[in-house]
Amino acid sequence: MMNQQELEAMSDLQLDTLIAENEGVDFYVDDDGEFLWLKMGGQHGEDIVYSPTNTANHMMPLVFEHGISLIKDTTEDTYFACSHYEELMHDSPTVYNPVEHSNPLRAAAIVYLLMKEGGQ
Repeated sequence: MMNQQELEAMSDLQLDTLIAENEGVDFYVDDDGEFLWLKMGGQHGEDIVYSPTNTANHMMPLVFEHGISLIKDTTEDTYFACSHYEELMHDSPTVYNPVEHSNPLRAAAIVYLLMKEGGQ
């Protein structure tokens, strides 16, 4: 089980690989170890680079599916991503898995992986 600090220390490619494994997609890493590719197959299908940490149309469906929040910090050039749960007894939500990063997709990717590690 990985903690937040371990995930934050990983490269984008390592995070992308963990997400691909969690999503059960068919992928491979190129010989140079620079890109993760989805195997599209089929007669006209060409393999495509898969990078949830840098491509919104790869990460945002997971953000919506898993209820991950993204918040822009207006005082700094960073974003917060978190999963949250609002208890009925309280007026404000309890925030879980807060991650701050200048790349909102990377922050969301780390929250997604923390949620998966926690069985969510």
